[in-house]
Amino acid sequence: MSRSRSSGGVDPRKPPTPGPASGSSSPRIVLIADDDQTTRIVLQRFFTKLGWLALPVDDGGEIWPILEREDVAALVLDLNMPGVNGWEVLRRLRDDFRYRGRAVRVIVLSAQADPESRDFALELGAAQFFSKPVDLGELSRAVLPALS
Repeated sequence: MSRSRSSGGVDPRKPPTPGPASGSSSPRIVLIADDDQTTRIVLQRFFTKLGWLALPVDDGGEIWPILEREDVAALVLDLNMPGVNGWEVLRRLRDDFRYRGRAVRVIVLSAQADPESRDFALELGAAQFFSKPVDLGELSRAVLPALS
């Protein structure tokens, strides 16, 4: 896997995994929370090409209004964002009764890739943890269970 940082932590050269069938009634929603603009753009284009609706935000505080009004299937979450960071998002998803019962699959995508951060993110409820840069095929396979 290439370790180029030019794409903001995403390796766009990896082949995508097929998305939902083209006959599905409406695309499932993937919420992308990352303060890096390049990462948001690459991931939004990637998931859109797979047939999913990708909504990008650059602060964890923007997640809550979207969760209130949309049926979000998956959240790709950076840990280090200004404002409401990924740690706060994970805690609130776990602790707040309004979100605890929601079936939002959280995939952490972060440059903070030490084993302690990974383990703690998984303890807080993340389904999977990837360090940047990420292989897009692996990321799509991690998100896929929430979208099928």
